[in-house]
Amino acid sequence: MATIQLNSITSINVDSGGYEISVTVNPPLQPGQGILLDVGPNKRYLDISNGYTGVQMACLLEILWLEKRWAQNISCKALLVEFQNNADAKSVYGRPPHYNPSAPQAVGCKVLAESNSQNLMTPVEPFCERLTFGRRALVQIGNYIPRIPYVYDMENGQPVGRGRLLTPEINGRHYFVSRTASNWPFETDPTRRGFDCTTYILCAYDVDAGYNQGDGADIANCLDATSCGFQDAVSPAKMTEFFEVNKMGEFIMWRPGHHAVMVVDGVVHEYTTANVFGYRTRPVAEYLKNVSSGNTYQVHALPGTTAVPASVQTKPSKGPAFGIGTPTGPTGSIGNGGGAPSNGAKYTVVSGDSLSLISGRKYGDVLLWPIIYDANKPVIGSDPNMIKPGQVFTIPSIQSYSSSQLTEYRNRGRNC
Repeated sequence: MATIQLNSITSINVDSGGYEISVTVNPPLQPGQGILLDVGPNKRYLDISNGYTGVQMACLLEILWLEKRWAQNISCKALLVEFQNNADAKSVYGRPPHYNPSAPQAVGCKVLAESNSQNLMTPVEPFCERLTFGRRALVQIGNYIPRIPYVYDMENGQPVGRGRLLTPEINGRHYFVSRTASNWPFETDPTRRGFDCTTYILCAYDVDAGYNQGDGADIANCLDATSCGFQDAVSPAKMTEFFEVNKMGEFIMWRPGHHAVMVVDGVVHEYTTANVFGYRTRPVAEYLKNVSSGNTYQVHALPGTTAVPASVQTKPSKGPAFGIGTPTGPTGSIGNGGGAPSNGAKYTVVSGDSLSLISGRKYGDVLLWPIIYDANKPVIGSDPNMIKPGQVFTIPSIQSYSSSQLTEYRNRGRNC
């Protein structure tokens, strides 16, 4: 008489299927026989004739999604079945992520043996939207309904983030995972279903693979973000000056050893204990105004963002503050940005340059890059993003431009 035993079901790395599910069959499986996993009280079946591997995980998760029994044990059994008319488990029960809810007897199968029961601990409820990774995901995660909390422990009187990460999309959903040094199992504790300031950013940009559980510097490395010129962390006042000029683009800003936030087009997106649901947005100037003056911050720019480095943010000796460019005299000419070149000055492009970066260095205003482009279009070509090291540009003086002309150039530089 054939027997089948379902062994204990344990949680393992999500990349390996999330669960270790195995059976012991005596005598060994014969031609025409198969093994079905009977999952939950509603009798939904999964083919594990060739063992349970990561390939079947999507199918199992779809069954759990239909069960809607999150973060709790559900009972499972294994069935040894004999398929009729030369069929097999795959032809009857499909291939992942498909499965057949019909009982074996209803599709012409004979149940030869039924195993003992074992409990499977289901994951916490997943994030049920396909994320559009990047700046959009910051808002998707933050505004998800029902709201997802900030997860933390109190250590020495201070909150320490314990947020979870998300899997890649599986059947239109992302599942929460808990990370240890060598394992990424599904999170099964509902009190840990949430994010902290770091996991929020990592999940939004889908860059968690290289994260070593450090501070903002570690996240910046995962994001492939580049320094904005600050050798050391600086005061909120200095950081405010930086963002007064760098109003557009994507940046990660952090207090070393502490909190990290994303700044997108001048708006802070963060997960914090200060809000019951974790997510909060506000203008970066307001954010920095309300932090302790004794705190210090660092900032890096994400790929695709051209920042005016901190090293070139100097105020002119006369005229308006850096980057403002307001008229200073009756003719409407503007301050020279602390170093505007004389008419016809030459500049040789170096690796890492862009027109906006050169404009920031020469004019003190990144938005005036179209002036340089127009003067050098025969050298650059039709695409202003395709400048090359070694090219020599003529840098026009902006003293000859009226205030209205400069405004037009700024609008063009902002919108192109």
